[in-house]
Amino acid sequence: MKLIIILFQHLTGKIAIEALLQKDLVYILFKSLSKKYQDEGNEKLRIIATILGCQGFTQPH
Repeated sequence: MKLIIILFQHLTGKIAIEALLQKDLVYILFKSLSKKYQDEGNEKLRIIATILGCQGFTQPH
């Protein structure tokens, strides 16, 4: 979880994220990374989703 928080802060520049639920944080992080890697193809997005533990990551859990 701490790694996810650090990555989120790095990608968004937001510091006050304690109020976010973990599932929302993972979803937001996935969306940020998917925008960053959208030209890399589905394989890289699948790897990112697997690392983040997302299942059905097109919708918030």
